Amino acid sequence: MRALLVVLLLAVAPGCGKKAPPEAPTDAEPPPPRFTAEMPDTADAKAFAKRLVDTTVTNWDPVSGEGAEFTFTALSFQPDGVWHADAVMKASFEEFDCKETGSWRIDEAESSDTATMEWTVVKTTCPMRESGASQRVKMTIAKGGTYKIAFR
Repeated sequence: MRALLVVLLLAVAPGCGKKAPPEAPTDAEPPPPRFTAEMPDTADAKAFAKRLVDTTVTNWDPVSGEGAEFTFTALSFQPDGVWHADAVMKASFEEFDCKETGSWRIDEAESSDTATMEWTVVKTTCPMRESGASQRVKMTIAKGGTYKIAFR
């Protein structure tokens, strides 16, 4: 019996001294996003890009044509240079919900809150819209999250 007890103690003993690695705190904040979007290598451009991805543009009309209205109901920007938009196309008495994705880049940052950008449509389900269409805009994002977009 004593021999069995010694064998059991020897079998269990090697694992007793090992400690499990400490667990990461569950309330830790995720790391900041890694920006891979095309932009000048300046502090202003980087600060503007951070503001941009923290902003959702709502109810903005990127284009208007005869007899049709087109509105981005929600437009968001990702650090990798991709944007996503929910949109509405209104023509005559019909209304179509649709989606678009595209790419964005910063051409020039005037300051940390104002930049000239190019947005290009990559994929669209919106009637009368085509992949490859691009537009240049000047965008200002104020500290409170308000924004102003003008065509260039």
